[in-house]
Amino acid sequence: MTTSHLATPLRHLSADDAPIPGDLLPSTGGREPLVRTPFDAWLENPAWRADPDGHLLAPRDVESGPDRPGVLVLHCPLRLRGWIDGRAAVTDAEAVTLCVSILRGALEADRLGIVAGTWWMTSTGRPVLAAGGVTPWRTETDAILGELCLGDAERATAVSAARRAVADARLLIRDHDAVEDTLFSLAEPSPLTTESARRARSVTDSARGEIERVVSRREPAVLSVVRGHIDGDWADRVRAAWDGVSASFRSRSKRTERGPAAGTRRRRVVLTALTVCMLVLVGGLLLPQDEGDRVAAERRSMAGGVDRRTASSAVSASPTSTPTPSGESGSPDEGTGRGDAPEAVVALVERLSACAPDGCSSEVVENTQDVFPAGAATTVVKKREVALIDDYGGVAAYRVTADEDRGAQIVVVVASDEEWLVRDVYDVTDQP
Repeated sequence: MTTSHLATPLRHLSADDAPIPGDLLPSTGGREPLVRTPFDAWLENPAWRADPDGHLLAPRDVESGPDRPGVLVLHCPLRLRGWIDGRAAVTDAEAVTLCVSILRGALEADRLGIVAGTWWMTSTGRPVLAAGGVTPWRTETDAILGELCLGDAERATAVSAARRAVADARLLIRDHDAVEDTLFSLAEPSPLTTESARRARSVTDSARGEIERVVSRREPAVLSVVRGHIDGDWADRVRAAWDGVSASFRSRSKRTERGPAAGTRRRRVVLTALTVCMLVLVGGLLLPQDEGDRVAAERRSMAGGVDRRTASSAVSASPTSTPTPSGESGSPDEGTGRGDAPEAVVALVERLSACAPDGCSSEVVENTQDVFPAGAATTVVKKREVALIDDYGGVAAYRVTADEDRGAQIVVVVASDEEWLVRDVYDVTDQP
């Protein structure tokens, strides 16, 4: 269970904005954005036992709070149907990625006894099934696969096989390996790219990690509750059979094969944390947190999930129009996947650095009572760099660094009356 400070949320996500309502947290250190959800929402959700790097929306960590703990899950800004409907056409390569993701998510949903749910896409483009609601997840899944059948005869045959398997739990267990082989023969899997994911990280890195995991990772027919390990022999057979994977992906496969073990450790830590939290709520007991488990829980996944594909423009779009500072192009930097800061935000940071030591006015900060730590954004320096990390529509996070001996900081800005104000500033802890 994580005992780190509670990050200031960027905004609250309603049931229309996310699978589980909660607070969207700023991402740091290249991590995927997380949403803090209420602990009570997971008391009867069987997905709490799922692999957080798989295709079910599952807890990644538990965060201590003043009242009750919060369960951290990946940010899912877009429904999968929304991504498909927004495409002029889904390519064969994208269809393969979608179908393989759906097959694997369906397998785990059946294993955990999940009946109702909806498909969403994480901020890096991984399709995940979010358990809950009243609509059987097989109903939506059948409709999605029905749309993906559109294409030539070969694609229709491959996707139809996946559709038949998912429709029947017994067929799914028996045939999922053969169906995946048929899909892989159709095309190489491809990332599901969107503008939001390109802003979060390089498309090249996202595509490489996604293809590695889709091709190399093959799950057993019946998944174990405790084990998240992948059969290494089976993964080797798939890689050998898949001639289209480039040598660069093969050279990275050893790191990919180590990913499931890390995922298993992370899931074990999350399960332990949830159990501890339940004991606290029921019996009023606070168990000590093992430091080694805490460190393991904070480790990033090797490839960001079985399907690292992209995110959504849905959450990037605010329900109301928001000001666009002059100079903001909205296009990401191709080398880093992060866009340059608009001139208005750079100017805002300059004003912040000048007034922060004594207190800033309401023309600079959202709350004039806030006191921010000293660092690259809040002290006067000769030269600083401001780079966009995430833009959620009306709320954006920027990383600020300086040449001088000042620690890097994250500045969260919010749109207010056609201007930008500083909502929060916090220090960045460099990862080892």
